Amino acid sequence: MQGNAGGLAGSVWNRAYDCENHGTVQGLREAGGIAGTLFDEGAVPQCRNLGAVQGGAAGGIVGAAQASYVIGARISRCWNGGSVSGSAAGGIVGSLGGGAITGCYNAGEVAGTRAGGLTATARNGGRIHGCYNVGAVSGAEAAGAIVAENGEVTDCWYLDDCGASGDGTAVMAAQLRELAALPGPAGIWRHSDTLGRPVLAAIPEDGADAVPVAFSDVPYGAWYADAVQYACTHGLMEGVGGGSFRPGQAVSRAQLAALLMRMTEDAS
Repeated sequence: MQGNAGGLAGSVWNRAYDCENHGTVQGLREAGGIAGTLFDEGAVPQCRNLGAVQGGAAGGIVGAAQASYVIGARISRCWNGGSVSGSAAGGIVGSLGGGAITGCYNAGEVAGTRAGGLTATARNGGRIHGCYNVGAVSGAEAAGAIVAENGEVTDCWYLDDCGASGDGTAVMAAQLRELAALPGPAGIWRHSDTLGRPVLAAIPEDGADAVPVAFSDVPYGAWYADAVQYACTHGLMEGVGGGSFRPGQAVSRAQLAALLMRMTEDAS
């Protein structure tokens, strides 16, 4: 797709609230899981993306946040679990041109010419506060666990084995889980409890995959969503292929026997 591409909209001037994308987003310029470009004093609060994003300035939530006013664009309480790739790739925002990223986290793989766990680059006083990254980050020219270039980073954390370092504090998975349970800056991450998926599910246990498992027919907030997530991340079930799980489909005796055997092995 040419120009700006977003899972919800190519460009957002006002506000995109409580949105979710599972599809692949591709754009030649700005590409984002929710919006390709977020302008001026626009805001994207409480959104999440699980689709792959590819573009020039590519972000799990917003491709590029442009700002001509003092306040600038605001991206808050959002999370990304999809892979992001581009010349300027960020787990939340590809290019932050002013404004702020607050209370967000990334669990998807980020790769590009310049790549950052939250954003590739932050200009015009762009700020990143109260965020964390557990996704792998790799950049051909510059890479940062939080931000690859510039930006004001405060109260941010990242897994020490994400493949990049830089601004923010490196911690192990167990430390990050403990930190998120405490009051203070990390407390803002708890917002995701109201979305049906605890934020701490993105912090991997030893040997577990950091990236959430997504199925098009398992909506977040469903009473069985946490059980599906557990079963798949622990190798008990895999879905039926094509991004589907089919939660209402009956299982055969052989499938049930295989599941019980895997559960026994997992418990031992």
